[in-house]
Amino acid sequence: TTRILDGTTIFISFVISIMVIVYTIYGYTYRLKNPYPGVEKPSIFAFIMLLLLGMIFFVVSFIFFKAHRETSKKHQKR
Repeated sequence: TTRILDGTTIFISFVISIMVIVYTIYGYTYRLKNPYPGVEKPSIFAFIMLLLLGMIFFVVSFIFFKAHRETSKKHQKR
């Protein structure tokens, strides 16, 4: 039961982290190609921070996935 919820949570966190990375890249390139009149270009600092946040979230999700796999392998061997 909790193993099923752990797997679902890990999958959802992978999806969210990939969405953050994709939307960050897409949003930044879109704003560079289509700037708003009177508004300056988007900040490279904000782009890097959001990209870093998405990558950290992806790495943490991957670490939890590996731990979940090892735990489920131990339960299957018993």
